Amino acid sequence: MKTIPGKCTTLHAVCSVPDSTIESRLNNEVDFIKDKPKYKDKGMINIIINCKGEAVQCKVVNKSKSPILDEQVLNVFKSLTSWKPGRLNDNDVDSMKLWSYEVKDGKITLR
Repeated sequence: MKTIPGKCTTLHAVCSVPDSTIESRLNNEVDFIKDKPKYKDKGMINIIINCKGEAVQCKVVNKSKSPILDEQVLNVFKSLTSWKPGRLNDNDVDSMKLWSYEVKDGKITLR
């Protein structure tokens, strides 16, 4: 991204794992939905990434209807430890990433 004098340049933290892989892992590793093809739900996960690219906090910020589902989804996101830190004016900075997900037709989809 090109910096324009007098303008602030911001880039968000980026996970080394693509969303498609995260979604695939959720559908493979979250056992809660495997025998519930008609279960519908949604939730949101928040990860805080420090200026060194380390995930320092991962938590559920919008809970689903099931604490078991929340825990299993959270465990997948907690395993995402490799990040490119956010940047502000050419400096690495602390930042956060929110992921919304939906459970429908036996699948978890990131939104």
